[in-house]
Amino acid sequence: MSDFLSDEEQSERLRSWVGRYGLWVVLVIVLGISAYFFFEYSSEQRRIESENSTALLERFLDAEDEARSNILKKIEKTFPESSSHILALMTEAGSLFEAGQNDEARKLLEKALSLSPNALLAELIRIRLARAFRDINDGQAALVALSAVQGAGYRSLALELTGDIYFSEKKIPEAFEAVSYTHLRAHETVLDL
Repeated sequence: MSDFLSDEEQSERLRSWVGRYGLWVVLVIVLGISAYFFFEYSSEQRRIESENSTALLERFLDAEDEARSNILKKIEKTFPESSSHILALMTEAGSLFEAGQNDEARKLLEKALSLSPNALLAELIRIRLARAFRDINDGQAALVALSAVQGAGYRSLALELTGDIYFSEKKIPEAFEAVSYTHLRAHETVLDL
């Protein structure tokens, strides 16, 4: 007997294999190609949405008063919970604080905080919120906001602001402790490098 198959036998085995697995192979190939094009399409859509939200945020930052308010509403409607929306809320809150509308500004910062999916951005918002509370002489609310800042990136800034709040309330030992801890953390960070 020969170890080699004849052309006819090879052809028969191929037909048998295609009959058994051919449909699955075609389905896997079609699904793979479909998944690739779906991924490309969705990536392109996210890129376009990101560019559009950034362009609208730029228009918001360049606008004045009434136009700015209208663009903020458009950002909220078109790109809810996006980074552009959160940054617009933070910027608007800053403008409201400057205008003395502290309560409205605080509400915008709290809204931005509730929308933030990013821990670092949330901590930045908490620090701004704490500064806002400090500026309206609500040290306890500021301390509560600062106590939630736990990440290494903003912790020293939160501790420094905590020290400032305690100092303004004439709580010198607490202020000294917060500022000392800030310097200790900075020294540890340098040693870690």
